Amino acid sequence: MNLSFYFSSPFLLSMLTMANVAAAAGGLLYIASISMKTVIPLRIAAIGSAFFFLSSGILARSFPPIFLYGILLPLNTYRLYQMIELIKKVRTATSSDLSMNWLQPFMTRRRYRKGDVLFRFYWKTVYPHIGTAIRYLNFTSRGRQWIANLHSNVFRAERELSLSGPQTGNVRHRLHEVSFSTIGR
Repeated sequence: MNLSFYFSSPFLLSMLTMANVAAAAGGLLYIASISMKTVIPLRIAAIGSAFFFLSSGILARSFPPIFLYGILLPLNTYRLYQMIELIKKVRTATSSDLSMNWLQPFMTRRRYRKGDVLFRFYWKTVYPHIGTAIRYLNFTSRGRQWIANLHSNVFRAERELSLSGPQTGNVRHRLHEVSFSTIGR
């Protein structure tokens, strides 16, 4: 078998088609996307790779790459859009007054009467959903500190104890007013 035929210029030039050039560019961008450490450049390289592989499939009239990269191109584009929007939201949140108004769409309005004990809500409703997370937090010293602070605050609120530090005036009365005025909003 004569291998020199496969390395001759006429044979190599015969493989130089637009489909193969586009596939080579897609391959290079794919390798670049795999080697990236940050998400935004990775998505941009993946979009370029999908575009060139899709072009290669169209030029070669091959259905599998058209199907695959026809799905990956808009998916990567959408994920890039989501990441950019998330970065914008984080920048806005960190530069603003740190208000919690963005949580309102996720809140449920509840009505309480004077004298209702509100923090049983934590043990009956919240704790069953975060119990697994609490168990994982318990693995680290920082997590145990976080749990201790959470339970300390729940304990104080259940018993209407004063907050940490010096307090002036009728603290029990103020705590009661604060809990009812903020929860109903």
